[in-house]
Order: sequence, then structure tokens, then C-alpha cells
Amino acid sequence: MVRNTTIQHQNSDSAYFEYPSEGPNSVVVSPKFNGSNYLAWSRSMQRALGAKNKLSFINGSLPMSDHEDLNHDAWERCNHLVHSWIINSISDSIAQIIVFHDNALDVWEDLKECFSKVDRIRNANLRSSIKIPPRPSKFKTETYEKDIRTQNKECCQRAFRLSEGFFA
Repeated sequence: MVRNTTIQHQNSDSAYFEYPSEGPNSVVVSPKFNGSNYLAWSRSMQRALGAKNKLSFINGSLPMSDHEDLNHDAWERCNHLVHSWIINSISDSIAQIIVFHDNALDVWEDLKECFSKVDRIRNANLRSSIKIPPRPSKFKTETYEKDIRTQNKECCQRAFRLSEGFFA
């Protein structure tokens, strides 16, 4: 690895830059990850990390720096910060598993591997259970609009009833 001879953590555009107010509890993500809402949580977490200019720690674009690199300490500090933000945004039972990872990228990839498929299957099942009837063959504006309003209302009611079981 090429040794970096420029200190980056003093540049506010750098991923290594930390504002004085940043700490382990300075990122609040909603919804908190509970094991069944990976897609929504990961999207929220990515937005929060992007706003803090730390997305590169979980997308692999900023790998761990060499120990001789002048930015190695800054990388370590930011990695720990991102790792703590992830831990603080998930349920305690899941946090107990990932707390032993050393790298925020490894945490992110493990969570993705374990939970993204389950969440996608759950969303697909929910979508397939909400069926929208086809458009009638004889198009009559008034009747069709009334039917659509009724069908949309029924569809929303079904979706709400189904979602209660997923998010309970």
C-alpha cells in the first residue's frame, strides 16, 4: 500500500474529519434496527453516514490505511465512531453479536448478509398479498372511478391489516 504523506483529518471535506460535537451517540437513526426492518434501517443509516461524510467506511471505498500512513490514527478513530453509531442504532440482542467486530465495514457486510434477504422476502410477500384488480374491459369513467376508489380503499385496509402483523 502506498504511504500517505498528507494529513487529511484537518480538511472538513475529508472522511477523516470529525466535528467537535461528534461522538458515539451523535447519530440517531429511525427506525432502530430490530432484525426485521433491515432495508428501512440500512437506508436511514446510509443517509446519516452520508450526512456525516462517513459513508466511505461502510461502502468499501476507504479501506483500512497502512500502519505507517499518517492518517492511520484518524482512520481508526473514525472507524470506531462509525462502528459505535451502527451499534447504537440496533437492538441490544443484535448489538451483542457485532460488538466484537473490529471494522465498521465488516459489521455492515455481516448485517447485510444476514438480514437483507429475509427483509426482501417479507416485503415481497406483503406486496404479493395486496392484489389490485385489473381495469374493467368496458371503460365507463364514472363507474370505473368509483370502483377504483372503493378498490383502493379496500387495498389500503388489507395492507394495513397485513402490516400490523409484520411490525407488531
